[in-house]
Amino acid sequence: MKKLRQWLMPLVIVMLIAAFIIYQVTENQKLQASRIAFAQSFEAPLKTVYMQLNDVRTAVETKDARTLILFDTLLEDIRQLDTFVDTAKSTIPAKDLNDVRHLYSGFNTAQRHILYILDEGLTVDDNIISDGFKRDKVIDEKELAFIETLSDAYGQLLDTVSAYLAKEMDYGQFQSALNTYNNHFMDTATFEAIHSPADDALGIYDEVKKLSYTAAAARIGAYWGVIDTAGNWILEPLYDSIAAGIDGDFIIESRTWWGILSSSGDEKLMQQCDSIAVGTDCYTIINGAYMGLYDPLYDVDYDPQYELIYSISPEIILYKVSDYVCFIHRDGYLSTTPYQSIMQSGQYLIVQNTDGFFEILDFEAHNVTGNTYDDVINLYGDHAIVLTNVGYMAISLVDQTAVSIDADRIFGSNTAENILFTKNMKTGILNARGEIVIPASYDYLVPFDGNAMTPAIKDAYDMITYIDRDGNIVLETAFPYGNAFDSEGHAIVSDGMDYGLMNQTGEIILPCEYDNVSLIRYDGDIYGYAVEQDGAIAVADPTGSLQTAFQYDAVEAFPKLNSIIGYTGDVTVILSRDTYEPLIAENADDIDTLVYSEGYYAYHEGSEWGIKALNGQIVTLPIFDEVRWLNDTSYAVMIDDKCYLYAF
Repeated sequence: MKKLRQWLMPLVIVMLIAAFIIYQVTENQKLQASRIAFAQSFEAPLKTVYMQLNDVRTAVETKDARTLILFDTLLEDIRQLDTFVDTAKSTIPAKDLNDVRHLYSGFNTAQRHILYILDEGLTVDDNIISDGFKRDKVIDEKELAFIETLSDAYGQLLDTVSAYLAKEMDYGQFQSALNTYNNHFMDTATFEAIHSPADDALGIYDEVKKLSYTAAAARIGAYWGVIDTAGNWILEPLYDSIAAGIDGDFIIESRTWWGILSSSGDEKLMQQCDSIAVGTDCYTIINGAYMGLYDPLYDVDYDPQYELIYSISPEIILYKVSDYVCFIHRDGYLSTTPYQSIMQSGQYLIVQNTDGFFEILDFEAHNVTGNTYDDVINLYGDHAIVLTNVGYMAISLVDQTAVSIDADRIFGSNTAENILFTKNMKTGILNARGEIVIPASYDYLVPFDGNAMTPAIKDAYDMITYIDRDGNIVLETAFPYGNAFDSEGHAIVSDGMDYGLMNQTGEIILPCEYDNVSLIRYDGDIYGYAVEQDGAIAVADPTGSLQTAFQYDAVEAFPKLNSIIGYTGDVTVILSRDTYEPLIAENADDIDTLVYSEGYYAYHEGSEWGIKALNGQIVTLPIFDEVRWLNDTSYAVMIDDKCYLYAF
């Protein structure tokens, strides 16, 4: 037994050593195979790019229009290197990852320069359009020389890559070749000397900010001016700041002076104050703790002496005095009588006096009826419905005649024949004169809102019927719930569980089988319908026909581009209102700062920005630091620390 142990132990040791050697050889073989495979896979796409560069050079020298196709193919191949390198990082030894990163920076350098030249328009013919890229500039000798140099250097780098990865070159030689390549082509100054972004610019500025589609604020040094779409100065750069005003006006700041200039540069107002802010139809002048107002409609300004002053309509301005408000009629009449509240309805004002009672005034502060009321419920035209200590009254503001109204409650709406009232737990409709249009005999009733018929339920558990203004039943339904007909002639109906759409003849145009249906509209304009099913939303057009898949978390009208916004996770899609196809798809956080015009919008890939048409066609590649302004004839972009204006 002892002898057996003596010779068995060395045998075990020998076997372990042999196993270790075999393992190491196997691992080295795997490592070498991996490196060779990597070199081969790296070599093929890079040599393809190299060959294409030389083809491009030949094409340009011979004035061959294939330049466009070759450049586009080259661009796509270089972009695919992103995916290739990311894959390579997980398939080669960890110690070589840093080398791959160095190689990647070299590829990005070539990509940056090629993209830049591409966008600036290297062509052999004028006005060639291919795949959305418009190029209208023939290559010059400097650019040709640059492509030749880049092509040769790229080829040398490819040979270096292949030799190094195949262990035919040591790291020092590889690093030297890579540094030579990067140092030459990462020199921005050298590149710009070959092709400067200033070459085709309509104007060069330190900063540009959009004011409108036709004008932008532009800064030269410390001072701002205004340029048009061709880069011409509307206002010379003389001001500390410039902002957009009303109807094309400009708000300017110059030291302690603020002013309002017309779209042609004519002075409308100039004051020493702290600031001027733009409102809907007036400007607010701020100086210390006090406010004034400039009214461009009447060309009248009110000095900053009020705690608060603001416009509520084209006729009336309100200003605050202590805890009360007074009003100014914009033709010049100023009332100094304080009120708790002031509301305009047509040519009258409903005010609550300091005692808490309500009055009806004309624009010169005359009490039209000579009385005060507990409340003014409705005022439309020359007729008012008021609440007095003896009940509801309908009053003519022309001859002050008054008629009592037998109602438990009246819900005012400032519309002629759209006043709901209740009596004995039933609902009816009054007109502005207090006359009964629909008797109070319904458990459920919806205001007409300009429609010829409205939904109503006579008694609990009845189905929805639609009645006309005389109370006649026009349409009977089999639904317990139904909305008023919208301007497209459709009503949202429900069977108590699911929702659909019905037209005015009772025809179901969208089956009643969805979780919810709601209007997509803005300011009364119907863009379509949001149709929800299982937590996802599809868009139906104004006829009720589904136009998209159920893919959105929420949708809403986007009137700035006459379109619809669909939100899906982190991505926001802007849909054409005509085709319901995506116009724009960007991150949700970008939509509020989206730069766009009526025909174009800015998009980005990583930190680089480009421009697309609203049909998705690429107009410029993503090579800019930022897009600052878009209109239908030109665009302003940041390149390094300067802003350049280019024509489309």
